[in-house]
Amino acid sequence: MTRLADEMRPRPCLDCGALTLDSHCALHKRGSAWRELRDLVLARDGYACVICGRCTLLEVGRVIPKGSDELTNLRTLCLAHHDDKGNVRRACKDILSEEIE
Repeated sequence: MTRLADEMRPRPCLDCGALTLDSHCALHKRGSAWRELRDLVLARDGYACVICGRCTLLEVGRVIPKGSDELTNLRTLCLAHHDDKGNVRRACKDILSEEIE
């Protein structure tokens, strides 16, 4: 296996065990200031996705991509809606149907 292929292999975060391509997941890589800000956003949004209301698999994302980390530019999103900003096009209903099965 090449070194590049090995670097692209997911491995557990050293803090929480979540799979990541780095030594720490995004939550732990950003430090305690980000965790506090993230907790404020989650509480403000009622621990639910602001788009669909889902209450599990939540992320905090920016309204304006690559914008500031001010509270007004952050919102709570479920994993499907957070990933939808990138190349993953998967609806929440697909995730919900998997959980029900």
